Amino acid sequence: MIQPWENPRSKFYWFRRRVPKQFRHFGMPAEIKFSLETTDWEEAVLRCQDENLRLEREWRSNLSARPPPSFPISRSPLSRASSTRKRWLPAATSLVLRPRLNGR
Repeated sequence: MIQPWENPRSKFYWFRRRVPKQFRHFGMPAEIKFSLETTDWEEAVLRCQDENLRLEREWRSNLSARPPPSFPISRSPLSRASSTRKRWLPAATSLVLRPRLNGR
């Protein structure tokens, strides 16, 4: 069971949860944390459990709705962008620079 975390600077309880690895591929951070906006322990435990249940349901619905990526990681859009940049780089360096007139 996930326990609320007390922020030592504000004394408010916070929700903290590591994001499972299968969801980090979608661009999520490694950890989710936010304030539960209460200083009462019992209320913080209830809110923490509610938020955890909401996150679990959302993650499971997204996991079942989205198929895993069909392309290998090496052919991801980011790697294609870097290969496009490499392809255009020699063409850009071969441009002839014209001198400025009157020092402008």
